[in-house]
Amino acid sequence: MMLTAQRIQGKLLTQRCTTGWLDWIHGQIWLFPEGLLWARGNLQITIAQSARGPLPDQLTATTDERELAQLAREKGNLWIPSTAIRSASIRRGLTTERLLLTLVDGSRIKLLWPGNERVRKPLEEALASWGITI
Repeated sequence: MMLTAQRIQGKLLTQRCTTGWLDWIHGQIWLFPEGLLWARGNLQITIAQSARGPLPDQLTATTDERELAQLAREKGNLWIPSTAIRSASIRRGLTTERLLLTLVDGSRIKLLWPGNERVRKPLEEALASWGITI
């Protein structure tokens, strides 16, 4: 008997996200029921994304546990399970918004995206559903 992997639906929140002011390569923020995935792009993708505006609507994709685990292991990507997040803050700046996560192990992750992207509300809802106050 062959077991099938559980299907997981994720939402693409933005394609124009960096991990800090010195990181010029854009990545994508994907929101999954069990955590966040930041998938690093490359220079060519960054240049193409810079010319575009925000996503028209949040896009969704379905994957399975194995595919998600593979994405999480790819060089440069960040998988942040909800259970690893101790606290979070979201701040709006002049041109960007910032998510700062403090993890259970004491490390911190910063994600920046353009202020005109619709990222904040779904992030706040997900963090609240995971029991994390902002």
